Amino acid sequence: KLSYSVCKNVSDTYMDLTKCFEVEGDRIILPKSISEAVDSAEVFSSEENENYVTIELVKGSVRITGKGVTGKHQEVKKMPSYDGPNKTFHVIPQLIIELVKRHNEVTISDSQLLVNGGKWMYAVYLEKVESEK
Repeated sequence: KLSYSVCKNVSDTYMDLTKCFEVEGDRIILPKSISEAVDSAEVFSSEENENYVTIELVKGSVRITGKGVTGKHQEVKKMPSYDGPNKTFHVIPQLIIELVKRHNEVTISDSQLLVNGGKWMYAVYLEKVESEK
């Protein structure tokens, strides 16, 4: 078995990504327990072609929902520090689990979620969810 790695140095200008990390929104602290709820919801959401869970932020709590062919899982976690506007979005389950493990303070706008871990930053565009009738 042959293993190798290749590194390449390039001295060129890289595109400016500053605007991707300029997110104006609500700073919130997601409960660490959200990971277990997302993991449970993924049992159902993974049955679908597009594996995502729905996160609903409402005053004082967060609701996590995963829907699949055989059913759905929904769980509510207390978030007393959240008193912002109601927001609902889809997110890939493993993404939110890994982010919360590393840093659970996030900035969330209507279209983006930003995590600033000090030496690293992560931004993702969110799929906004229209309210179900």
